[in-house]
Amino acid sequence: MDATLLKFTGDEENTSGKALKMFLKTMKSLKKARKIEIKCQRSNFINNGFLSALSENLKGLESLQSISLDLNNCGEISDEGLKNLGEGLKRVNSLRSIYLNFRFCWNISDDGVNNLSEALKRLVFLQSINLDFRFCNQITDKGVIYLSEGLKRLNHLQSMNLNFQE
Repeated sequence: MDATLLKFTGDEENTSGKALKMFLKTMKSLKKARKIEIKCQRSNFINNGFLSALSENLKGLESLQSISLDLNNCGEISDEGLKNLGEGLKRVNSLRSIYLNFRFCWNISDDGVNNLSEALKRLVFLQSINLDFRFCNQITDKGVIYLSEGLKRLNHLQSMNLNFQE
């Protein structure tokens, strides 16, 4: 199957674990996908397990250039989820653009940001990054320092938006 865009949108009322599993199964067959967009806010089905499964499915997507995850207010996501996501992202050398919205994901701390930073610094062709960690109250200046250390290695970066407001 060949597709340029793979998109999933849902929320707490109309998204089930079964729907997410079907999305991931479809994703596995789209080896030529160039862009993935997932917008699923306030869902208990978006958790560390989902990010681990997503990470596994990123493996074979050698044409992927852009990933957008709008996971606002998915309170089941923690540092472990960011570590899992990072493991998948660092395998996709073709990535040029990343948008990650973890606003109101209260279980994310400096350790999670550090894990994500370790993965991002390997994406040497990354041109644009937008990270939203607003209201992730466990992230301190230490997490911001981890992230800045990782991002300073990205020589092709043209656009960066980092948000850590409370």
